[in-house]
This record gives sequence, C-alpha cells and structure tokens, in this order.
Amino acid sequence: MRGWAPLLALALAGCPPGDDDPVGPGELVLVIPADGTSDVPPTQDVTAEWTAPVLGVSFAVTDADGPTPGSRQEVGDGSVWAWQPDGDFEPLTDYTVVLTWLGGSDPITFAFTTGELAPAGDDDDSGDDDDSGQ
Repeated sequence: MRGWAPLLALALAGCPPGDDDPVGPGELVLVIPADGTSDVPPTQDVTAEWTAPVLGVSFAVTDADGPTPGSRQEVGDGSVWAWQPDGDFEPLTDYTVVLTWLGGSDPITFAFTTGELAPAGDDDDSGDDDDSGQ
C-alpha cells in the first residue's frame, strides 16, 4: 500500500482546499527560469506552474531600461502559463519578473540573467556529418 501514498498526494495536490485552509487551489510550485539563474538562453520563455488552474495571471518583465513587451499564454488546463517577449530577450541582460494571479496573496518576484546569443548555424545543420573537415 505504501506505493499508493505518493500518487494519492499528487492527486490531492490539485483538489480545492477546505474552508479552514488559507491557501487557494492554485499554489505556485515552479517558475522557469528559476530565481537567480544565469546564462539563460535569450530565446527562453518565462513559465509558471501551479497546483491547479489559476486565472488573472500577469507577468511584468523588466530590465534596466524598463518594461519588456511580450505576451502571456495559458498552457493546457490553466495550471501552467507562459510569457514570451516580443522577439528574443537581450543577451547578457538582467531581468526581473513580477508574477501575480487571482487568489495569490502577494506578488512573486524573481530574477534571471540571459547569456549570449548562439552563433547562427551553431546547431550544425550543414549536412557535413563526417569529421574529415572536407
């Protein structure tokens, strides 16, 4: 029976709380990139995941020059939301994200730093699969 305990805990994680529970059904469990991450690819989206679907999600993304324009998107059932900048993030730049949602008690703030842009063609799609250099 012990094998069922982790599955039961996961199943109950998304259940609405009782009247005495101060935490709402959408408890934040993950942000990507994680707070303090460096060398984040400039093509990376910002993603947040909750234990259950949430509404009213807002991402305020800023760098030293001010707000970074972008758009948010609900993923799946609404327990995951993603934010994508208009274009790529600037390389070698510090960003701060302030995340809010309906039912969230306080905004969540986290920061990350982007790395360098990968050189064009860095994924080696040249078709030259032999290592002879010819």
